[in-house]
Amino acid sequence: MIISKGRKLAIFLTISQGIFIILFGLFVDYDQFRQTSLSSDAKYRATQPIQQDVHLIVFIGFGFVMTFLRKYGYSAITFNLVIACVVIQWAIVFRGLIYGNVFEGKRFTLGIKELLSADFAAITVTISIGAVMGKISFLQLLVMAFIEVLLFLINEWLSDSVLKAEDAGKSIYVHTFGAYFGLAVSRVIYCKDLEKFAKLSKDNVTYESTMFSVLGTLFLWAFWPSLNAGSLIIDQQHRSVINTYLSLTASSLISFAVSAFLNKNGNLDILHIQRAALAGGVAIGATAHMPIGPWLSLLIGSASGAISTLGFKYLTPVMADTCSIHDTCGIHNVHGMPGLLAGFAGACATALATFDKWGETLFEIFPGTAPTIDSYLYRHLHQNASIWEAGLHRRSIEQAGYQMASMLLTVIVAITGGLFTGLFLRIPVWNRPKGQSLFTDEGFWLVSTPVNDDGSGNGHSH
Repeated sequence: MIISKGRKLAIFLTISQGIFIILFGLFVDYDQFRQTSLSSDAKYRATQPIQQDVHLIVFIGFGFVMTFLRKYGYSAITFNLVIACVVIQWAIVFRGLIYGNVFEGKRFTLGIKELLSADFAAITVTISIGAVMGKISFLQLLVMAFIEVLLFLINEWLSDSVLKAEDAGKSIYVHTFGAYFGLAVSRVIYCKDLEKFAKLSKDNVTYESTMFSVLGTLFLWAFWPSLNAGSLIIDQQHRSVINTYLSLTASSLISFAVSAFLNKNGNLDILHIQRAALAGGVAIGATAHMPIGPWLSLLIGSASGAISTLGFKYLTPVMADTCSIHDTCGIHNVHGMPGLLAGFAGACATALATFDKWGETLFEIFPGTAPTIDSYLYRHLHQNASIWEAGLHRRSIEQAGYQMASMLLTVIVAITGGLFTGLFLRIPVWNRPKGQSLFTDEGFWLVSTPVNDDGSGNGHSH
């Protein structure tokens, strides 16, 4: 019996939700301490608004920013919704298995912090989807999401727990990982059919679809400081919000300037502005919480805006024509290269950091540089009720090396995992769209009669 792709999708989602219900019943419980403590209630009131901001980024910002494809609006918004819901549940479970004591017979707890971590996993997958949007089926997207979350959380655990690297704004763990994972998948699934329909402009934009996409950009721009500051507390969170806003303003201004320089007669390209304006939020993520100075935030944002705009103009066409990597949303320019810039900037700032300049903030930001528990410096400083814990007493230059190693590990895991995932998605059972089904809602939705290029169409559903 041949099962239609819609029924396959329904079966996959139903079984997945059933498994989640069982896993949550077996392993997940509320964080009881946070229910009964007044100080915990104050902490909840401080962190829940930020988690809600990140929720808006996931479900509204990224959803609308992908609506620029003129015949893919339903899918862009709703696929993002469903996949995020799947990823959030799956990330909560798998993260609990990694960090919890499940194999000792204990249950792991769920609080705002865990929800925020799940949101970060959803953002990672959403970024990757930007590279393959319109080219793979809904079922393929779900399979890709399940695999990517596993690799994302393993990479994060290796970087945090083994390398003791720090990436507070998730520029490396989320943006860089998501970008290069998605690009690797896009390379493997590339085919001549895709090339043909891309050149027929089925993935071009219209004035109306672009306006909806710009709305998504504005949501992302406004709430991005919460994304970078979400996992931080007290003064680090304060610096992160300020530095992120400054970097976003700089990348926005420079993207306008570079776009005008690149185009004939100085005309602006809305696609440059819409996407490169966000590059500053990505590029500052690894250093946003550091006391680097407002001027350096502006410099990082300016550099990211220029790199992103130049990438859209020159690098994206080369990747498609020469490397057969079709990047639907241009994630390499918004998340990939700015993410790498963030990694390099973070490593440089780490190498130059000293206790004389940063004080105990150095140990709070980079626990690996903190004195060991049996050292005189640890005992001396903790007489003043310091909040940082004992570390490995790494030198700043040594910690910078671990920061670079974390970025290299992230890129390797992302690309390798993406290549193997792409091969897995080529199996025919996943109902990959072909021909006229590329870059359109028609293969997945009951939609109105397709609107012709001249605007005609009877509007009847079918």
